[in-house]
Amino acid sequence: EKRKKQLQFEQERKKQMIREWREQKEEEKQQQIRKKQERLKKKQLKQQNLYKQRVREQKKLLLEMQEKKKLNEFVMKSKEPNKNLKTMKNSEKNKELLMKFRT
Repeated sequence: EKRKKQLQFEQERKKQMIREWREQKEEEKQQQIRKKQERLKKKQLKQQNLYKQRVREQKKLLLEMQEKKKLNEFVMKSKEPNKNLKTMKNSEKNKELLMKFRT
């Protein structure tokens, strides 16, 4: 009977060791999964940040281009009156010259 108890004890001990080993493996597996998820999350965050930065840069470039276009338009508009003034002055001079030649 002592032998029987000894065998039973050994079997229980082996079962316990197997359970512990399985639990340990399961825990390791869960840790690996968590680490992988963390890496993926970090990677996604990094990509999101890069995307946001690119969007900000594009918006900034667009704004700069719009401002430059407006400035160019303003410059062109401001040049036009000068041309008109020049034309008016030239036409006045031409009139004066015509008047001189007529007489």
